[in-house]
Amino acid sequence: MQRAYRRVSLRLTALAAAAFFLALPMADAEARDKRLVTVINNSSTEAQVRMKLWQRDFTRLSVGRSQQFEVPDQFNTVQVEAKSRKQGDNCWSNVQVGGTLEIIDGNQQILCRPR
Repeated sequence: MQRAYRRVSLRLTALAAAAFFLALPMADAEARDKRLVTVINNSSTEAQVRMKLWQRDFTRLSVGRSQQFEVPDQFNTVQVEAKSRKQGDNCWSNVQVGGTLEIIDGNQQILCRPR
């Protein structure tokens, strides 16, 4: 009786371990599929941000906030445009997928600085 219990226990443990290890690569593949560009607003004014190639509408980005934008598979580099609401000036920069764009205060206007 003890042998039968041990066999069943070993089989269940092997099945559980196999299911666990098979589930791990799927989670990693989903994480790799996300192609993101991060925009951080470190300026003193609210900014409006868009990806120039495929977004028509701007996304508002408050002071001190960040936003991640998903990038389609066909692009490795995107052009990000930012407009300040207060001064009405704008800036743009090319950012690689996985990169970060920081919006900062310049001399009299906002500046876009890729990191």
